[in-house]
Amino acid sequence: MNKIRHQSALARVACTVLGGASESRFQRVHNPLVTILLCCPLLLPGRASGADSLYSNGTIVSLDVQGRMFEAVGVREGRIVAVGTKAAVSQSLRPGFAPIDLRGRTLLPGFYAAHDHFPDLGSDELYRVDLNSPPIGVIRNMDQLVAVLRSKAGVTPADEWVVGWGYDDTLLAEARHPTRDDLDRVSKRHPIWVVHISGHLAVANSRALEIAGVTKTTEQPSGGRIRVDAQTGKPNGVF
Repeated sequence: MNKIRHQSALARVACTVLGGASESRFQRVHNPLVTILLCCPLLLPGRASGADSLYSNGTIVSLDVQGRMFEAVGVREGRIVAVGTKAAVSQSLRPGFAPIDLRGRTLLPGFYAAHDHFPDLGSDELYRVDLNSPPIGVIRNMDQLVAVLRSKAGVTPADEWVVGWGYDDTLLAEARHPTRDDLDRVSKRHPIWVVHISGHLAVANSRALEIAGVTKTTEQPSGGRIRVDAQTGKPNGVF
C-alpha cells in the first residue's frame, strides 16, 4: 500500500470531523485490521518540522494499534508532519501558519477509499484457494482451476469445506462458469464452494448441494437464480 497516500490521508481533511463523538465510542468501534492497514503510518510523533496548519481544540483519534488520542496535528502541504500535545506541535509551526479550531469535535484519518473489504482479503489469503486469472492470478482454464482446488482438498480432511474465490468466467479459456460436474472432479467427499470475482455468483459441487438440500424441486429464490441443467432440470451448481 502506498504510504505517502496514507500519510496524507488525515491531512486531506474534510478529515471526517464528527460532532459530539466520545473517546469511548471510538474505542468500541475500533477495527484492528483497518488500523493495521490504514492508520499505523499516519500518526507517529517526531515527524519532520515545518507545519503550516495546526488542528487542535478537539479529540484527535489516531486509530493506531494503541488507540491513542492526541491534542494537535501539524500539517504541511497536505502531509502530517507533527502530532502530539498542542505545545509540542506548536514548536514545529512555520510563521503565518493557519490555526484550525476543531471546536470540540472529533477528527479522524480521512478514509478516501470508496469501497473496500479489507478483512475479506485477509481471510481469502489464509483460508481460501485463489482462483484469479492473469494478471491477478494464474488460472487460465478449467483444468487449472480444478487442479488447485484438488491440491487444497488433498490437505483438507474429508467432509470439510474447500472454498475458492476470484474465478472469472470471461478470462477462462472455456469462457464459462465451472459447474457441479467440474467441481466433482476435485472431490465428491468434500463440499466445495467457489465464488466469482464479482462476489455475486458462486458454484457448488454435488456434496455441497446435498448438504444445502438443493434439488431439482427447490424453488427459485427471490432476487436470485439457481441455474439448472437444460436436459435434466437438476441444479448445475451455479448460483
